[in-house]
Amino acid sequence: MINTSTSIQPTATSRPLWPVYGFPKQKTRHGARLSSISVRKVCTKAEMDEVYRLTYETYAASGYCEKNISKRLIHYPHLDKLPETTVFIVLDHEQRVVGTCSTTLDNDTGLHVDEDFKADTDRVRAEGKRLAASWRIATSSQNRAGVLVVKMLINSQVEFWKKSGVQTCLMTFSPKHESFYQRYLNCETISTFESLKSINNTEAVLMRWDVERCRLKQKYAVPHALPDVRQAVAGRAYV
Repeated sequence: MINTSTSIQPTATSRPLWPVYGFPKQKTRHGARLSSISVRKVCTKAEMDEVYRLTYETYAASGYCEKNISKRLIHYPHLDKLPETTVFIVLDHEQRVVGTCSTTLDNDTGLHVDEDFKADTDRVRAEGKRLAASWRIATSSQNRAGVLVVKMLINSQVEFWKKSGVQTCLMTFSPKHESFYQRYLNCETISTFESLKSINNTEAVLMRWDVERCRLKQKYAVPHALPDVRQAVAGRAYV
């Protein structure tokens, strides 16, 4: 089970995670309203099922997984059983899951990056820092606030890493997203792999975020939005 203590339930009075990253206060350039978009931890098994559905939808559309009848993708299923794994979701105004991302703190079972980047991951472990890995980032193609959703997920992850004392976080991405994470989080690419086993033999890059070097760039940070993010990452969720 994932983080089985205090559940975080959405409330009608919760302030939205807005404004964040300098976007307009009311709408995106595509006209999507932002005041009711929120990010928090998964609370229920039904929401986890929505995470699997959205992951499948996103990955299948990009050719990262084979199509299946269940229309669910549960890769690295062993990680979802660990208390070290925390799953975040972004909800739209109708409380639909339109984005998700997960973080797993290092543990005896290992991280998702151990599967394809074992030697690189062990070298990072040898540095003796508090290590984690971020994975399973997915956003709905039907939501018009897509860029905002991605940045809300990233911001919640960074706040969670800080809260958890994480000093280094490892991530794998398609090479086409490499430059975004270099610019946005100052992440460093430390390895490449031509064929990820769990993602339909897809090419990927291994990147690292370090707390002392890779802070959010100032042009993206909006200090008064951070208390909302801290509220989103507080406590534990999902039984």
